[in-house]
Amino acid sequence: MPIVRIEYKKEDFSQDTMQLVANKLQEFSAEVTGYELKDISVFATENQITVNAAPIEIYIYATFPDVTEGDMESMLESLKERIVQFKIESGIVVPFNLSVVKMNWKFQLEV
Repeated sequence: MPIVRIEYKKEDFSQDTMQLVANKLQEFSAEVTGYELKDISVFATENQITVNAAPIEIYIYATFPDVTEGDMESMLESLKERIVQFKIESGIVVPFNLSVVKMNWKFQLEV
């Protein structure tokens, strides 16, 4: 169950733009990771205080049991291509920082 976390400077993005970014990142994450869209949670948070922070940081955390380091590189590249195309189509010029993190976690839903 992947989690997408977006941390951004509110001065650089409107609420509507961030809603669009969050929806697209959920879609792109599903395409790249192989998880279903309904299984991916997205959280976008406005930074209240930043020091030397990028305008937007995107982290995708997920369990990939059979994924190697090379697969992670291709996942990141594929995600990057989708994001670049989306930014061009949407007129977003602010650079995005992107991280895909392989997690080794156990969880229980709806406890």
